[in-house]
Amino acid sequence: MPLPSGLPEIVANEEPISRFLTSRNHYNTTVVKPSAFIPNPKDGCLSVARHNAEPIEESERMAREDFNLPKASGVAQLAALAFRKEGLDFRADDTPQRHADVIGWPWREDDPEYGKSERKLIAAALAQQAQRMMYR
Repeated sequence: MPLPSGLPEIVANEEPISRFLTSRNHYNTTVVKPSAFIPNPKDGCLSVARHNAEPIEESERMAREDFNLPKASGVAQLAALAFRKEGLDFRADDTPQRHADVIGWPWREDDPEYGKSERKLIAAALAQQAQRMMYR
């Protein structure tokens, strides 16, 4: 069943996924840093946009208008399959349109520091595969 955006509820492996870069801590002059892919510690999710390979100008519009991220300076983009290869998945909710959460991050109640280390390793693997695209 399609979502209000017209996208299917299930994120396809080949679908481009964008993580908005909202901090200088997320990137440098050439690459995306692992910190761009660290999930929110409050809910254990990573907010992403289902980008659909639109031009970078559309990504910038989405960041500023749809996602209310006026300080976004670019995106880290990679295929959904890269997340799935790390044991993660998606919960598409279209709130705002084209939004999804990356779910399935390791959390260890018995050893929180170990869980944090696991999340950092996954974030580093994703960052290595991400294409960095900056807004003007």
